[in-house]
Amino acid sequence: MPFEDLAAYVRPGITLPWAGRDYYVPPPNARDGLWLQALMDGTTSAVLTRKLGAANAAVLNDEQERTIYQLALGPAFDEMEANGVPWPIIKHAGITAWIAWTRGEDAAEKHWVTLMPKRVEEDAEGKDPEPATTAAGSRPVPSTRQPA
Repeated sequence: MPFEDLAAYVRPGITLPWAGRDYYVPPPNARDGLWLQALMDGTTSAVLTRKLGAANAAVLNDEQERTIYQLALGPAFDEMEANGVPWPIIKHAGITAWIAWTRGEDAAEKHWVTLMPKRVEEDAEGKDPEPATTAAGSRPVPSTRQPA
């Protein structure tokens, strides 16, 4: 029996929601993925071994940092820019995608929700935002996984 084409069953990538819009982020090509992996491994190594000199030498300039997010987000980067998504959100999405491609979707989901300590919803009187909770008192965590 020949192998079946997985493309008929699997859509690789992640979807990151922002302001009511979903941004599909496909995985990087092999060359870019390997570069992102090497950079992540080097960054992790510098942090874990506490080599301050190596960590300081690994600091990226603005253009290099932008390149990481462009490679990690692929076409979603340009789409987010065109839609006026604020830079801090693009950066957070880029880091999330970078983590997804180098450490897996579970690690990426944990990072994604770090900016969501409470849901931003103001009532009609303009009071401070209140955390959204479930009946059990905990905040639900949305899934960014793609259906198989």
